[in-house]
Amino acid sequence: REGVVRQTYLATTYVRQGEPERACDIGMRAIDALSSHVNSPRLMTRIQQLSQDLEPYRRVAVVQQLRERVEELTTRGVDAVE
Repeated sequence: REGVVRQTYLATTYVRQGEPERACDIGMRAIDALSSHVNSPRLMTRIQQLSQDLEPYRRVAVVQQLRERVEELTTRGVDAVE
């Protein structure tokens, strides 16, 4: 769990530095970890926040991909991910 939390904070830092591609790379790894190992609403909230932080970059392809993955997780719910 702590790894996913750290990844989301690091990704948020990259967003704030204007590096959405790096943020999305790390964010995708966090989503992969959440999808396959962790069932945590708190972590899902962190990933949703990252998606919102990326809003200014919504036209960047990798940002769109990350946001689609977040939407899939949100739609299915954290419990359905495992």
